[in-house]
Amino acid sequence: MVDSPVVIVQGTRISAVGTRASVPIPTGARIIDLAGQTLLPGLIDTHTHMNSADAAGGDSAVLKETAAHAAVYGTVNARKTLDAGFTTVRDVGMTDYSDVAVRDLIAGGVIPGPRMYVSGSSLGIIGGHSDVNGYNPAIPIPGTGVIVTGADEGPDLTRSLAAADADLFAVFFVGCDPARLATMVTDDHEFYHDKAGVVATSGAAFIADYRKNCEARKAPDAWRSRRELVPGSMRVDPVPGYGAIEYGEHRFYERKGDGAERLAGFALFTMLWKLEAGTWKLARVMSYGHRAAP
Repeated sequence: MVDSPVVIVQGTRISAVGTRASVPIPTGARIIDLAGQTLLPGLIDTHTHMNSADAAGGDSAVLKETAAHAAVYGTVNARKTLDAGFTTVRDVGMTDYSDVAVRDLIAGGVIPGPRMYVSGSSLGIIGGHSDVNGYNPAIPIPGTGVIVTGADEGPDLTRSLAAADADLFAVFFVGCDPARLATMVTDDHEFYHDKAGVVATSGAAFIADYRKNCEARKAPDAWRSRRELVPGSMRVDPVPGYGAIEYGEHRFYERKGDGAERLAGFALFTMLWKLEAGTWKLARVMSYGHRAAP
């Protein structure tokens, strides 16, 4: 236990922890007095299904509910989880990417909730955990995950890359985790931009530039950006023996400090993904056709 503890929070980060005698309180800071309370670090839950109902679920959810229900459950459960003291969760399976949507809305400050690491749809065998059993087999009933029967099956290419795309851009624009981003790009990564020119010619150079931008974003009045894939624009073509090409359109939002967010512009992109040991890694990026929002 620490007597007279002080925790300094700047933006979304804890910048200092100590005693009242050792940690100076910045001038103009808003002080929240928690005298008589016990302050704990944020808890981590490594197995959640945030987008499910507390009681009913499983077969009944598949038969009677839609992805919209899951998104609403996720919004409610995210707040409950945060209020219970959990600041990070690992969500292990939800259909229709409702978990990805809730994660991104939390990261964008739209709804309150813990930091979420999500998996998208779970994988299961016929008759297994992700399947819906006990009904007339003549009735096509979707499972609670993706049912696979071999290594050559699973989520189709577009769904799989959509999840990889969402994860990478969430880390790049919203998070600040160079070590994690390094696992998402190839060593020979290259990035070309019609405004900025040659951004990177190696994975190490790309991560180094990202780390520098991360540090700059920590300033209270720094500009912060968010990327959003334009719905319906994503297309994917396989590259046999290597991976896949993804192309589409995205839009960018920006805000200064904790100010209001605004739509800044649009751009087209073509990205080459490499499949390494079952993990998608970004190998090449061409970002072009940038234009300001009207």
